[in-house]
Amino acid sequence: MKTALTDRTVVRAELPIKFSEIVPGIYLGTTATKQSDGSFLASEVHVFCEDQRGVGEGISGGAQRGAAMINASLERVEDVAVLYQRQVDNSQVQRREVKVLVPLDVSVVKRIVTDRSALRTGADVSVQGARSRGSALAATQIIISGAAALAPLTS
Repeated sequence: MKTALTDRTVVRAELPIKFSEIVPGIYLGTTATKQSDGSFLASEVHVFCEDQRGVGEGISGGAQRGAAMINASLERVEDVAVLYQRQVDNSQVQRREVKVLVPLDVSVVKRIVTDRSALRTGADVSVQGARSRGSALAATQIIISGAAALAPLTS
């Protein structure tokens, strides 16, 4: 897909981290499946950049059917990650506890802001943007993932 980069395009990279690096206070997103006891089982965890705090906050997707995306500030970490999300209802902000079990083999990544030099041919990317007047997509955000694309960023 033809994509145009602008002076406002934000480039981020996803670096693998250890679960032990997840600490209270961070803002994260997890793809998870609802379990019969009401908890969720994570299939991936993304620690967001600080400038992404609040983006997509809450539970979206098919939380009732199973798979969901949960974006929230982390309150504490135990044998399960306990997330708190804010829900706005009638101008009141309420906190809701959501328990997410994170198996040992689940991918945990941290997003960092980087620059365009991190973009490499063949890199796995996710692009968000809007169609411009031509056929190109005007990228507002590009997220680079995959070990080959991240190697120069970790050295």
